[in-house]
Amino acid sequence: MARTGSALTALLLVGIGGIATGLAAGYYLFSSAPEAEVIEAIAPVQPVIEPIETQAVEVSPFDAQVDAINALMAGGLYEDAIFLIENLELLAESGSEISRVQMLMAGAVQARVEQLMASQQFGEIDALYERLTLRMPERAEYYLALGEFRIKYLDPETALPVLAQIENHHSLGRRARELIETVLAETELPPIAAIPLRRMGNQFVVSVRLDGRRSAALMIDTGASTSVVDPSILQDLGYDLGGRMTRFSTAGGVVLAPMISIRSLAVGDKVIEPIVVGALNLDSGQRKSENGVDGLLGMDFLRHFEFSIDQQQAVLNLLSVRRLR
Repeated sequence: MARTGSALTALLLVGIGGIATGLAAGYYLFSSAPEAEVIEAIAPVQPVIEPIETQAVEVSPFDAQVDAINALMAGGLYEDAIFLIENLELLAESGSEISRVQMLMAGAVQARVEQLMASQQFGEIDALYERLTLRMPERAEYYLALGEFRIKYLDPETALPVLAQIENHHSLGRRARELIETVLAETELPPIAAIPLRRMGNQFVVSVRLDGRRSAALMIDTGASTSVVDPSILQDLGYDLGGRMTRFSTAGGVVLAPMISIRSLAVGDKVIEPIVVGALNLDSGQRKSENGVDGLLGMDFLRHFEFSIDQQQAVLNLLSVRRLR
């Protein structure tokens, strides 16, 4: 029995020794292994999230220009804003965009005028209004604003040619005529020339002399910046119509026509020489006008004079020679 117990004890000691030897060997192998052989823990798999596609909103050139204008307005740079607005209408493609242009211009001009009035820069205000009438002759409100400004702050006589250009306007003509009559009554300025006119509907036709040797009947058009003459008349005077071309807006649309420098254009005894006219028939260059009108007398001639049109008497009154800047 004693021998059996001794045997069990011996076996137990041998087992414990084996376990200790195994643990020691494992510790030795683990501590002496290279770092590259250490097994890293496996990271959990992250779910794949598809990116959401976003589409950039495109800003039209018109809206981009409007944003630039609003930024200038916010900074009080009204003159710079006006220059941008003058070109903005070229980008307008709809009636609503054209209305936005007009509203922007009205706001910018009013703010700029108030800015200049605060420092009494009357000459700058006059120049601003005059530039607008030349750049946008279809906007009668700026003719009226210029005329009223000159009457109140500058020389009232200088308002007459401006107001004469809109005295037939459907909504502002009455006010323009009232101002003209007021100025004439107060100044009693005698005309330097009174030219009889021929009435044609709501328009007036005046007889002119070209180069001192050819008569022509031109319709007065204060909205036209350039006078135009029938091409056949210019050819009869010996002019070559193959020169530079420019665009003209006509009842039939925009057309190209030659620009011809003629020696002189006279209304009565008042002569402007030389002067550049467009070689264009009133019927878009197709045929001679059936109304006996050979072209238009525009502001390139009339701007040299203070003038008014007596509609009742059908007379063009040239009041004085204008000092052009």
